[in-house]
Amino acid sequence: MASPFDPFRPLYDPRRWFATRPDPAGRPAERPAARPGRSSGRLAPDANARNREDAVRAATHILRWAEADLEKGVLVGAGPKVPRRTRGWSDNGRRQAPLTESELRGWAGTRMHHGQVSDHETHPELQGDQWPIAERDMRRTDSSVGAIWRATRDSLLSARWSFKPGDSDHPVSRRLADTANRLFGFNGYTGRLLRPWENALEQAVLYFPVGFRYGEVRFRRMRNGRIDIIDPWVDREPTAHYRWVFDDQGDWIGVQQKAPVGDLGRTLGPGPFIPADELVYLAHGVEGQNLSGCGALRPAYDPLSRKRDVEDLSMAATERWSNGVPEIVIDEQGAQDAGVSPAELEQQAQQVRQSVAAFLTGDCAWIETTPWVLVKQFGGDLDPSRAMAQIEALDGAIKGTFLLQFLNLGTTPTGSRSVGEVHHDLWRTSLCQVLDRVAAAYNGCQRPGGGVIGRWVDLNWAGVDPDLYPRLEHAGLSVDPLVDAITSGKIESLTTARWLDPENQSDRDRVRHRVGFGLERTDRTTPPAVEVDDPAPTTSPEALP
Repeated sequence: MASPFDPFRPLYDPRRWFATRPDPAGRPAERPAARPGRSSGRLAPDANARNREDAVRAATHILRWAEADLEKGVLVGAGPKVPRRTRGWSDNGRRQAPLTESELRGWAGTRMHHGQVSDHETHPELQGDQWPIAERDMRRTDSSVGAIWRATRDSLLSARWSFKPGDSDHPVSRRLADTANRLFGFNGYTGRLLRPWENALEQAVLYFPVGFRYGEVRFRRMRNGRIDIIDPWVDREPTAHYRWVFDDQGDWIGVQQKAPVGDLGRTLGPGPFIPADELVYLAHGVEGQNLSGCGALRPAYDPLSRKRDVEDLSMAATERWSNGVPEIVIDEQGAQDAGVSPAELEQQAQQVRQSVAAFLTGDCAWIETTPWVLVKQFGGDLDPSRAMAQIEALDGAIKGTFLLQFLNLGTTPTGSRSVGEVHHDLWRTSLCQVLDRVAAAYNGCQRPGGGVIGRWVDLNWAGVDPDLYPRLEHAGLSVDPLVDAITSGKIESLTTARWLDPENQSDRDRVRHRVGFGLERTDRTTPPAVEVDDPAPTTSPEALP
């Protein structure tokens, strides 16, 4: 019996099709005539004719139904449904049926074992959940890595955030952006979150060094009936991650965490399942289905391991050889010429040994010697410069993984201000990419791992066009020629050349946005009226609060 994937198995069985399906033209289906019995080993002429006629009628019936199935985009009897092809010509010159959905033929190439990637890590000690633990240890124990991450984290947190209208010309989009700014506390508003956005961002950007991180979003129905975001990031540490969950089609549908730690300090197997639609997922360096990504600190693991080995050897050598070792030198020839007997010489040597031992243990602060038994120092000339040179080279390799090699310019005899500025601009550009991923995860429609703003809008106001959703943006880190001109004092020349008009509100808003100061509030002079409650949510987007 042929297997279901046998390419030579016929897709259409004439007898099954002819016997079970009616004719599309409305004619009743007829069963083919039964084969006559073989009496002499040879078919009668009328039987051969009937068989040929039945075969032609069955083939016509099958082709008519095949054309109808192709119009529906389905090949019945060929296994799973096949999507309709895009309009065009096939290799054999025949017209292809239209396709309503792209057809995926390959596979990601990522080997998964129970939802865990098994072929993207060469170090056994870093596979699975071991890498998040090692990454956290690197940030907390190594001084260079700690300083690098602190500089990166503080620079990321220095960016200014705000919501911009998806369509600045549409009043609904502008009102949605203003409502989101009020909620998150941007553009000078107080905010309504349980904790500041900066605190949530400090945990979210930790995806960059480890490779991935996800968190849940907390909603709450307010007194006015509206559903607001009260916590945009409820952190879920990668050390508690158990596996990625995919459906039969290979699409990511959620994550499963480890069970809470028991009394013995060990997890009790798989824990809660979190759907992907309820997560904010951030990743760096994802390949294929390896949703764990590749963290920025992963290339620094090998240099840091070698640096620790050099430090351990250097400290052992310092403790062993930095102060030198007492060396007792016995002048036997001089003692013999002076008439000292060997027994007396050995007695003097024993006294010197006891004096050295007492000095090393701290019992006395001096050492007694004789003319024929002297105490010298062996070693003590340790030069730590070679070990320090190796450590500095490895520190430079670690800094290079974060594009922070310009930090070495102040401690080395080479380098210039122009070279440092180029490296600094490159580093700031990489930080903008880190924050762009955060903004992209919150923007847009609700989807697996993102679309928080779209979900918030859909929960409160139905019928809003996704193009009008607020758009989360950051400013203050990007390398901008206009910002450089303003900070360098060249703004007067831009005004004199009439490239900027200080009296123009749009020019002022554009400059404030590029610099990262946010839009100018025009209601500063007149305090707004205090509202007890916001208007209740409505299905009409024009009546937004």
